[in-house]
Amino acid sequence: MLTEMLYFEPACRICGECEAIPLIRERVAEALRRHAPIVLYSPCHDCEWEASPAERRALAELVQAPRLEEGEQLFGMPFLPLSPADATGPGSATG
Repeated sequence: MLTEMLYFEPACRICGECEAIPLIRERVAEALRRHAPIVLYSPCHDCEWEASPAERRALAELVQAPRLEEGEQLFGMPFLPLSPADATGPGSATG
């Protein structure tokens, strides 16, 4: 099974810098359905927080956006979803 990632750019709570972070689409969708907390992360200051109502609305729009099929263009590059092996390989948070 492939893990579909979405990329969200939350503003850091400390400096306001925006940097894209990967989130698993199905986990975000489930948290939105259940009204469960969604934890966001800012790499620049290594801080975490629960998504605000505005951030949750932006995430809901991302989750509902049409999904790209393999081979479609994304920022001029072909979209290739991650396989479970890719998600745990070198350079990943778990590898």
